[in-house]
Amino acid sequence: MEEIEEVSNNEEDPTKTIRVGKNLPPAVREDVINTVRDNQDALGWSHSDMTRINQNTIFHALNIQKDVTPVRQKRRPLDPVRVDVVKAEVDKLPTNDFLQESLYPFGLQTQCWSQTRNMEDMHRLYRP
Repeated sequence: MEEIEEVSNNEEDPTKTIRVGKNLPPAVREDVINTVRDNQDALGWSHSDMTRINQNTIFHALNIQKDVTPVRQKRRPLDPVRVDVVKAEVDKLPTNDFLQESLYPFGLQTQCWSQTRNMEDMHRLYRP
């Protein structure tokens, strides 16, 4: 794993740091640091810095078929430590101006293939 060094990006706010690889040549390293320092106004350090994103610029939506019946996924419980971390992160989301809650008519599901023991069963299921 490459060694990484944290470099302060802003003298006024030392919490704004960037990570630069220690194995970079000195000229490239200084060029990267100077480029980030010169373009601080274009970088978002937190969600509050990215207010009023125009939806014509970027927008994410899922194409959903209206004739599909809902499928309830099996609940996968988390350990208590992860539950607390997830709840804390979800509580932070409403403070963002550009994230909106979306409701989908059916649950999203990861598609996976299951292995069959009998090849005849597989051919019977997938006959054209």
